[in-house]
Amino acid sequence: MSTRTIRRWLERGELRFHRLGRQHRVSEEDLIAFLARNRR
Repeated sequence: MSTRTIRRWLERGELRFHRLGRQHRVSEEDLIAFLARNRR
């Protein structure tokens, strides 16, 4: 998985995140929900 792809998901709001200073953090719950929505 490229960092560019993940950043794109974050920018589009497809993957929820929280900002801690300059870091982007994704909770385990949000990641599981994202994966469940986007399973192919």
